[in-house]
Amino acid sequence: MDVSQFNGKIYIQNNGTIHLYNKSDRKLTEEGNGKKVEIFDKKKEVFVEKKTFEKTISILKENIKTIETNLKELKNLVDRRCVKVDKNERGKESNEENPLFLSQSTTYNSIQTDVKLLKKKIDILQKKSDIDKIKVRDYSMVDYISYLKQWTNKSHFKIIYDSSIDELSLRGLNSKIKGLTDVLLLVETDNNDLFGSFTATRVPIVRHEENTTFFGKDPGFFVFTLRNPHNIQPIKFIKKDCYKTMMFWNQPNELDAVISAILCFRISDGGKSMIMNQFKDFYDDPTGLGDDVFTGSHEPSCFGLSRLLAIKCN
Repeated sequence: MDVSQFNGKIYIQNNGTIHLYNKSDRKLTEEGNGKKVEIFDKKKEVFVEKKTFEKTISILKENIKTIETNLKELKNLVDRRCVKVDKNERGKESNEENPLFLSQSTTYNSIQTDVKLLKKKIDILQKKSDIDKIKVRDYSMVDYISYLKQWTNKSHFKIIYDSSIDELSLRGLNSKIKGLTDVLLLVETDNNDLFGSFTATRVPIVRHEENTTFFGKDPGFFVFTLRNPHNIQPIKFIKKDCYKTMMFWNQPNELDAVISAILCFRISDGGKSMIMNQFKDFYDDPTGLGDDVFTGSHEPSCFGLSRLLAIKCN
């Protein structure tokens, strides 16, 4: 095939080179190592800067300062007015028995409640503002390949396994990637989400006497999202420890599982793939979205697998 189109998202040349770009009206061509490589002219990411949130947060903070100042003044006023009056005039009247004290004390408590609600609202808006700063307007403007080059420190990417052509099984995948280093797995879901993992260490040969085969220690390992339901820009996530990163599942197994990025995602046949619900605890997540960052859902919910690619990086 000259060029096969992957749902308008990924373009593959007949030499197995993968181009992770979305549709574009105009393509350019450049020479590299004697090969023509397609690139897109839309390379600049567009980030959503939610200035309105920042302005709102600033105004709310100022309002809280004003309210807290007024509260202090009100409290001082109540204290001054509600002291015990002169014995010769009113007798011993405590603050607790003074109607003025009770009325203004109620007002004071009500305002304190409002302040707490305002502070809670600020926290919510601040989190939303932080997320919006790393959103993109349109994924068609995002140059995915530049992220992969930066993250892997590699410049050439060749498809060595494709689930739309090869068998989606342990045998089919392991036969193509065993013994290799610097292998990138790319997952696309039925909902158009795009994510994956990168393994720098050598991919092991499956040990059939075991239920699972773990990859070795891998300081270069990471997982990533390229496209997700939150419109978050491409981001990679580092595992907090690198001793167990990926594993093969011996088949048959009740999960129909093929391969897992440990405590992140599991790829299975028969619509049983899923995001693990421990991701947020075992990976550094700058987005704060946790387990739902990849597909918008996590274990026990499953996602439909549209395509799985294994890519050799050089």
